[in-house]
Amino acid sequence: MIKEYGTGILVRFVMRVIPGMRKRLVLSIAVLAVVFLTEVYAQSNTKLIQLRRDLVISEDYFGQISGIKVDEKGQIFVADVVNAKIFMFSPRGNLVRTIGRKGEGPGEFERIWGIQIGRKDSLFVYDQQLYRITVFAKNRYNKPANTIRISNAPSMFGGPATVGSLNSGLNGFWILKSGNFLLAYSNYYSPQNFMQPHDLYLFELKRDGAFVSKKPFLTVRDKQFLVFTQPVFMVSDMPYAVRPVIHVGPDGLVYYAQNSDLSINALDINGKLIKTIKSGVARISLNDRLWQEGLQKLGLQLSVADLERSRTPLPKYQPVFEDFLVDAQERVWVGVNTGDKDNYSWWIFNKDGEKIGEISLARSVVLKVVKGDYAYGIETGNLGVQSVIRYKILI
Repeated sequence: MIKEYGTGILVRFVMRVIPGMRKRLVLSIAVLAVVFLTEVYAQSNTKLIQLRRDLVISEDYFGQISGIKVDEKGQIFVADVVNAKIFMFSPRGNLVRTIGRKGEGPGEFERIWGIQIGRKDSLFVYDQQLYRITVFAKNRYNKPANTIRISNAPSMFGGPATVGSLNSGLNGFWILKSGNFLLAYSNYYSPQNFMQPHDLYLFELKRDGAFVSKKPFLTVRDKQFLVFTQPVFMVSDMPYAVRPVIHVGPDGLVYYAQNSDLSINALDINGKLIKTIKSGVARISLNDRLWQEGLQKLGLQLSVADLERSRTPLPKYQPVFEDFLVDAQERVWVGVNTGDKDNYSWWIFNKDGEKIGEISLARSVVLKVVKGDYAYGIETGNLGVQSVIRYKILI
């Protein structure tokens, strides 16, 4: 009703004020009016949602958080790369127990590069260094229910890899709806291949750890790194790096995007494109001040001038978004960089790709899980120390 009424007024106005105007021009203006008013109408349906900080789990527990998962009871599982263990907290934030310890024995870990909650709230822990997935049954965390050994990928695809960042966590392991797994692989940088494009490969694995196919399920461009060849060969993290972001949704679809463009594709397990969630976002140019801030945030002992020695091209723009997640209602939450130096704007899209909500949240926090009425995230302080934050979602 709003669109029709507005268009009618505009057309009648044009016909009265400019009697000689051609019908084609009148229709063109009417069409433009419909587009404009449709946009206004769509924006009016976008809710400004608020988050109220509900729980903080202290930084005293954690070395470096690689992932957060929440079970059906609201218990919070936090994977720690540095401490090589899983912290389990009650819904009130009290430490219930730790799971595992550093080592190579059953139920021990060397490098946790992914955790997932499976069927019946079973816990899956992927250890990249030990090439295995450890499975714990619900409430039975003293002893693994199963240990799945991972076969080697064909050598041309390199070794185990992760997606993510120090602030958003690291993950190289996902569970599909079938119960099979997805693992990430990539070729590491070397003096022989650093000038070649580097890709990230996703392989599907059976529940016994064997590869479904010797060909990757999905190939995407891998994360950018700084590469120096003088005085010695060195590979380092790159501030504002273009990198892939990958998630498996509750619908069984594999969602992936590059953080340089808000265009998120969703594939079924056969590789068929099911949908794309897309939105225009203005790109923000990088300058020396931003580069310096980025180097400091990563703790890199490099100057802006040092960046010119990198043998890999530097991005010209800041990432369009930091991370995204898919919740139980198949909504996609995207932490968009709108140019606010203090906050990300988290845009919420429904399963049809329509933007339905928006939240402003400090850049120090990256949301990782939305479950029920709560959102959970990793908060990274100025010194790199991390906490787990839970928010109550207020609509």
